[in-house]
Parts: sequence; C-alpha cells; structure tokens
Amino acid sequence: MLETETEKEESVFSQMPLLEALVATGKPVVLVLVTGRTATFGAGNAVLEKVSAVLSAFRPGEMGGVAVANILTGKVNPSVSKPAAL
Repeated sequence: MLETETEKEESVFSQMPLLEALVATGKPVVLVLVTGRTATFGAGNAVLEKVSAVLSAFRPGEMGGVAVANILTGKVNPSVSKPAAL
C-alpha cells in the first residue's frame, strides 16, 4: 500500500516523543536514519541538535543492518561513497 505524503510525515514524527525521551536521559544518543530519500525534520531540528551523532544509512540494501551495527560498535570506520548522483 502506498502512503500519502501526510501519512509518511506522521509516521516519521510519531517517533519524536521516543527520541525526546531518550535525549532527556542525558546519555549519548546516536540517531540512525534509514532512508531511501532525503529526510527533513522541520520542528524536530531542536531535538536533532541534542543527539550525540546522526548516522544516515541511505538506501542501505540487504546488509545495511550489519553495516550499521559494525559502525556503531566500532568494528569499522565509516567512509563516504556516492552510490547515486543527488
């Protein structure tokens, strides 16, 4: 089922209370964005400024979960590659 833009926006922002609660604990928070397109957060930017790091997994593919886990645990050092022209 295809979502409308409004439904997509609501699903992203439905996670904001959880993110705000995690940030409020005072512990380091790494926000992992798994997206297939550009993500914007509008009013959420105040929360994004409080997280310790943001990791963008743009179109991660089948091994994306493993790659993110390896980065977060320090097994590999992330590098930038450009799979597509944006």
